[in-house]
Amino acid sequence: MPKIKRSSNWKIKQSISHSGINNYLHGKTYEGYFGKQRAEELKRKRSEFFKGRSPSEKSRKKMSKTRKHLIKIGKIKLPRISLKGEKNPMYCKKRPDLVLRNKIMAKRGYKRPDHSSFMKEWHKKHVHPMLGKPNYKIRLMNKDPEFIKNLMLSKRIRPNKPEKIFIELIEKNKLPFKYVGDGSYMVENKNPDFISNDENYIIEIFGDYYHDENRRKLFYSRTYNGTIQYYKEKGYKILIIWEKELKDIGSVLNKTRAFIGELK
Repeated sequence: MPKIKRSSNWKIKQSISHSGINNYLHGKTYEGYFGKQRAEELKRKRSEFFKGRSPSEKSRKKMSKTRKHLIKIGKIKLPRISLKGEKNPMYCKKRPDLVLRNKIMAKRGYKRPDHSSFMKEWHKKHVHPMLGKPNYKIRLMNKDPEFIKNLMLSKRIRPNKPEKIFIELIEKNKLPFKYVGDGSYMVENKNPDFISNDENYIIEIFGDYYHDENRRKLFYSRTYNGTIQYYKEKGYKILIIWEKELKDIGSVLNKTRAFIGELK
C-alpha cells in the first residue's frame, strides 16, 4: 500500500487536535500510567537519549512554522511589547560566564545544595547584565488594575492600627464610608483606604513615617499633593488624615463631618 503524503499544515492541525484535554495522556503522570518502576526506566532512557542533542535545522524550521500557526489561531499569545531584535535587553550580549561557571561546577563536583557557597562567590565577580535595569513585563503588570487588585486580595491585607481606629469611628458615628484598603476597590491602579457609599468621596489614612517626605524619598504619586491631584483628576473628592491626627479623635470626627457635609 503506497504511503500517503500529508502536507505540513495537515500535520500541524492534526497535532493541535490531539493536544490538551484531547490527548489520552492529559492529566496523567508517567507513574500513574506505566507504574513506578517502568516510569523510572522511561525517564532514565529519555534523559540519556536527549543528553547533548540539539534539534536539526529541519526540526527548527518545523517548530517555527508550528509556533507561527499557533499564534495565528490564538493558541499562543504574544507579549504586549515585542522584545525582538534591538528591543531585547540582551541583544548582542553573550553570557560566556554562565558556560564557564557550569564547567567549573561540573569539574569540582558541586551539587545542590552544596553549590550555594560557590554561587555566592561567583556572583560577587560576575554581575548579571540586567541588574538594576527595568523589568518590562513587571512594568506592564503594575499598570493593570485587575492584576494589582488580585495581588492585594491574595496577600489578605488587613487594616493596620490607624485604619482600625478610623473603622471604629465610622461604626460608632454611622458615617457613610466603608473600608476598601484590602484591594476590593480600585481607582485604576491605585487602592484607596476608605470610600463613601455613593463612591464619590475618598479618605486616605497617611502613616507618619511612610508618607513623610522629610524622612524618606517618595514617588510624587505617593506624596500628599500627588495623592490629592491623582484622585481629583479621576473625579473624586479626597480627604487625607495623618496618623498623628487620630490621637484627637473628636477633631478627626469634626473634620470628616465637614468633608461629607454635601452628602447630608
